[in-house]
Amino acid sequence: MSLQRLELSPDWRASIDNGRARMGARWLAVESNHCVQVAQLPWHHRDPFDRMLIAQAMCEGMTLISRDRAFADYSAPVLW
Repeated sequence: MSLQRLELSPDWRASIDNGRARMGARWLAVESNHCVQVAQLPWHHRDPFDRMLIAQAMCEGMTLISRDRAFADYSAPVLW
């Protein structure tokens, strides 16, 4: 939103919470094992937030949903 690449309604937080509940998704906190994993990642991707997402997906056996092509350079599964 701050980069003006995404427009959300004023009640965007409620929309995210409702969508998360419908999908049965859960919030994922940053844990120490995620930090260890991110420190060991090769530098295919330079964005620290994206690197943490990659590390979390690898540790938790999750699939990343992104169109960022750099994600495919890691061993985590990527959808989209």
